[in-house]
Amino acid sequence: MNDLLPLLAIETSGEICSVAVFKEEDKYSEVNLRLKNVHSQMLVPAIEQALSNINLDSEQIKTVAVSIGPGSFTGLRIGLATAKGFAMGVKAAICPVPTLDAAALKISGFLPAGSKFRIVMNANISDVYSSVYSVGEDFFSVVEKPALISKEELAEINDEMVFSDFSFNNKIKQIELTGAKEIGKWALHFGKERVTKDYDFLEPEYFQQFVPKVKK
Repeated sequence: MNDLLPLLAIETSGEICSVAVFKEEDKYSEVNLRLKNVHSQMLVPAIEQALSNINLDSEQIKTVAVSIGPGSFTGLRIGLATAKGFAMGVKAAICPVPTLDAAALKISGFLPAGSKFRIVMNANISDVYSSVYSVGEDFFSVVEKPALISKEELAEINDEMVFSDFSFNNKIKQIELTGAKEIGKWALHFGKERVTKDYDFLEPEYFQQFVPKVKK
């Protein structure tokens, strides 16, 4: 049995508010809310629902896996703050999960070995988060680490396969990149070295400077 189980996974890097609770690697409960701006109100109730669905108490959770970025500034902070509060309350560890790597785990499962693909996540009106991966015999490897690039740069890239959470042009395959299920599965497969109980100063990985919006 994986030492990280039972595991709670939280994904709030985008519009979806997603929670999954893993009792075993192939036995889990997932709750997804596809509503805008509900993370702060609905994340905790979603956790309670996912725990109830699989008949686990919060005190049984050993690890909290949370999407650490890139992604929405507000969403990432809500997810991490909730993960810290939950983990502190039940004395669990936290596994910070790279958002795009979790998406790559999902996508690589549908592609043959030797495939190379790019993942793109919308960042703002002019930029995207981008990373490149290669599919191996078992899992995948990172070819280009996540970075912020302009949409003009993206338009000039001629990768064979590009997956994204938004529609940019007809060469991009628009899909839902990741949910809590993928966050949890990444943690269970690759996260042991990232697990920590020293998470007081753990911060989201934004890859760009946060500029607060000011009402005029």
